[in-house]
Amino acid sequence: IVLDGSQSVVVPMDIAGFIPLYSSEGWNHGVYAAILEHFPQVECRHRRGETSATSMPPPAPLRPSWKREPRVAALAAWSQAAARQVCEDGVVLVAPYMSWPDELAVHLRFRQVPLIWGLVPQATPIGESRTREWSLSGHPTDLFDQFLREMIPVHIPVAYSDGYPELMAAVDESLWPKKPKLIFTSNAHIRNDLFKAWAAQCVEGGSQLVVGQHGGNFGYQKFCSNEDHDRAISDAYLTWGWTDPNDARAKPVGQLFGLKPLTLAHNSQERAVLVTETFPRQAYRGISAPIAGQWLDYLDDPFKF
Repeated sequence: IVLDGSQSVVVPMDIAGFIPLYSSEGWNHGVYAAILEHFPQVECRHRRGETSATSMPPPAPLRPSWKREPRVAALAAWSQAAARQVCEDGVVLVAPYMSWPDELAVHLRFRQVPLIWGLVPQATPIGESRTREWSLSGHPTDLFDQFLREMIPVHIPVAYSDGYPELMAAVDESLWPKKPKLIFTSNAHIRNDLFKAWAAQCVEGGSQLVVGQHGGNFGYQKFCSNEDHDRAISDAYLTWGWTDPNDARAKPVGQLFGLKPLTLAHNSQERAVLVTETFPRQAYRGISAPIAGQWLDYLDDPFKF
């Protein structure tokens, strides 16, 4: 059954807009509807109704409490002023998954001006949704190849194709150093396309890229596409304590984000808390974890135990 209107799948601006799309009901219905209509071996029935396949708005930034807000504003003002004085060959920390005091302390250890890069506004790529007027070169070898050639221009983010010049123009306007000695991040390399374009340019120029572990499922899963990518792009990968005899880049440093221990005597509690996990209803990425409908079995297992 194909819902009329489901084929109008929106073209995402960047990876931050693409991620919520491919786990949404509307986007998945549009993709599967296109597959069914492209391969006529399956009979399709059309029904009235539309599905929503628009990008989810970014989450609102967390507002600090009014007691801390003046200090945050002062730190932001200092960071913005200090960013213009940073040495071009220094160390840059962007979204390192550390507390602000620890992040500032790292700068001091490297004997450089302390600041929080996350509080420094960066240039925003100028772009807007547009009609795709290009296609892939070459000729399809079969029906599946032809289908992929039709779908890629529809779904590849604007920043990765016709909006790439605007992205690189924003990189040139950013306040990040042009030739840092080392770049460290734990999160910015996932959804921040501006950071990724800047970091890639720096790495090609000789900068070192160090990535910190940002998920608790890394290091023990049989397959995790995110972890594989993190290790592949980094010169060193800082883990929460585990090592890999087959990969010298994995460096055990412990948990970077200093969590305060709970003041609880767990062995004296009469009850136990079962902590579970939530996953999108749609298949979203390759990982050794419950995907799509497998979550129902995952939830059933601990209750049986």
